[in-house]
Amino acid sequence: MSKKPRVPQFHSGNAPGPFLPADYVAAVDSWLDWLLHNAGRQASTVEKYRGHLVRFGEWYAAPPAAPHLAPQGADPLRPGLDDLERFAGPVAHAAGIGARARRPIVSALRGFFAWHSSRAGLPNPAAALTQPRFGVRLPRAMPLQQAERLMMAPDLEKMTGLRDAAMFALLLGAGLRVSGLCALNESDLFWSVDEHGADRLTVRTVEKGARERLVPVANEAAMLLRAYLGHPDLAAIPRQLPNGDAVLFVTVNNQVIQPCDYHGEARRMTRRAVWFLLAGYGKRAGLDPRYTHPHALRHLWGAEMAEDDVPILQHQALMGQSDPKSTAIYAHLATRKLRRVVDQSNPLGKMRAPLLDSLRSIHRATARAAPTPSGPPTVQKPKRGERDTPG
Repeated sequence: MSKKPRVPQFHSGNAPGPFLPADYVAAVDSWLDWLLHNAGRQASTVEKYRGHLVRFGEWYAAPPAAPHLAPQGADPLRPGLDDLERFAGPVAHAAGIGARARRPIVSALRGFFAWHSSRAGLPNPAAALTQPRFGVRLPRAMPLQQAERLMMAPDLEKMTGLRDAAMFALLLGAGLRVSGLCALNESDLFWSVDEHGADRLTVRTVEKGARERLVPVANEAAMLLRAYLGHPDLAAIPRQLPNGDAVLFVTVNNQVIQPCDYHGEARRMTRRAVWFLLAGYGKRAGLDPRYTHPHALRHLWGAEMAEDDVPILQHQALMGQSDPKSTAIYAHLATRKLRRVVDQSNPLGKMRAPLLDSLRSIHRATARAAPTPSGPPTVQKPKRGERDTPG
């Protein structure tokens, strides 16, 4: 039986003091309940909106001393547009909240007052409240050469090493988000035989926004996953769930959970643990710390799709993104393809002049002298005595 989602209430978590007006508390509670159960929004989103609306009410109850940061009105249920813009703009900025992080604040205010105004028969004060604008940041993908070194880092003679290699391979070879990776159970693995008679793996993942998708997995990742599942040490770990399923990626040395409770769901790998493992492997392998996080591996997956001119709809489906504009950003990361275009089409390459001819000769000579880039990594046994990343 699935657990009923908890409606976030003001008296739990970062609960405010008793000074919030009762009608404001009742209205926001009703909206959050409607948002969770009728609109189908995620509990995590509802919880964030609750926090923003709590702070909005507290802003009226205990105004800042600075006049330019204080509300002009007195009732949080009947604010003016000036107060809404001030709270979502200067007040949030003074609290150190950037433009990108202020978008959920605006969404909470717009959503709540649209809902409340329609039921109270009042004009919507947030109808003209706009979202802050900000520049689009390009994803930072782990370079292929660093990804090769990462895949060689785990000790494949150990169950934990196979587990880590399989996790990294799924991030690289299926483009999973770390939340979807950690949530996998054995029932989410679908093994089949393709038209050539080869074994293929497809995973079912539930990620951002509770959206479910099926993702074909690279053969290398599937082979590592089979090796992990077949390791005898894994068979000794109690990872079965009450519904008969089993947690896929397990931890082995959680010091917080009591041994008697360390089974089933308590064995599941967490997002924080994956970040820790990846950072540890990256440090020992000498990788750039800017890339030693799970999303950098997913970004590499997206960048390589763009390099190979995968059609945008297929690319979007494989990335599990709802907006094709988000997928289109990866075209900027297809640096190999962009370099080929530049080499072929730039005006300097079409000019014939002694200076430019000399520069091209020097470049060709240095390119021939440079070491050949490494190809696909080969599986090798690590040196004995190397420390394994704690699980």
